[in-house]
Amino acid sequence: TVQNLFDILSASQNDPESLARFAQALENSDTGWAVFDYQDQETVFCYTPLGLQSDWYFMSIIPTEVVNAQTNEILQRSMVLIFSIILGIFLLIIFYFHYANKANKKLKNQKKYLEKYLTIKKKTGKIFKRHQKDDKNKISGLRINGQK
Repeated sequence: TVQNLFDILSASQNDPESLARFAQALENSDTGWAVFDYQDQETVFCYTPLGLQSDWYFMSIIPTEVVNAQTNEILQRSMVLIFSIILGIFLLIIFYFHYANKANKKLKNQKKYLEKYLTIKKKTGKIFKRHQKDDKNKISGLRINGQK
């Protein structure tokens, strides 16, 4: 346990202005973080007041290397997630255009079929009927007004 936090922070190794801002934040019961040199290592000091009608703080002293390593891992996972979402959206767009193209081809084929049907009907005046054989619904051929 440390009686006075500023006793462990050397003024010669740290910027006096940063130390003054840190002290002011503690006096104002602020929550935050600051980076200082502690035991010849750059360290992140995270602080938050405990409240409970006391002037005590909860203080975490973590080497910057540890913070950076964990932050980098979070950033990498976030980038993978963002890439996966973008890839998923891209695949959905491709699927949509593929399906729309397929539906469009079906509609064009139906249009061609109907145009041929109407052309033949106009020329011959006869109506084509499909003949179904047995109860298996197999198409055996086309009939023109009942003639094969």
